[in-house]
Amino acid sequence: SGSNGAIELSASSFRLGSEGGYISGSNGAIEISASSFLLGSPGAFISGSNGSISISSSAFYLGGSGSFISGSNRNLEIQSDNFRVSGGYFFIGESPSGSRIEFQTREIEPGTTVQEFTVSSSKFYMGSPATAFISGSDGNIQISASGFELDSKNRLMTFSGSIQSSQADLGGFSVSASTI
Repeated sequence: SGSNGAIELSASSFRLGSEGGYISGSNGAIEISASSFLLGSPGAFISGSNGSISISSSAFYLGGSGSFISGSNRNLEIQSDNFRVSGGYFFIGESPSGSRIEFQTREIEPGTTVQEFTVSSSKFYMGSPATAFISGSDGNIQISASGFELDSKNRLMTFSGSIQSSQADLGGFSVSASTI
């Protein structure tokens, strides 16, 4: 039946098409079968053929208000209370020799693997300037914490507390457990 430009089909089950491609339904389920499909238009679509599915859009959003993946304008955002990446290799950056964050598990000899973590950048800063931090740039590193500061650029180490060592060289003086 139909009215106002709409068609209504009513049956307990239906099948439109043939074995090569069909739409069928029964018991509240719909099945679509085809060797290839296109849902959408050339600017935004889901398509499939030869065992592959393609999704294309200038922007997308998957998820809800608390956890989602979204993307647009060459940006990707992931928000989740618990985010996990697994596998033997994970890489963020433009090239394996440039600025990057890299996690890698590799076999160094049969039966022996190592886990490597690489952060490579010409400049870095970790921490808070008010409490403690590690920073580096231009071949220099600075470490600062409560009662301790190392500034290699100015060749300065400042600390409060004591130094313990069984031997040392300080400004041309040799220090041992019992003599200077």
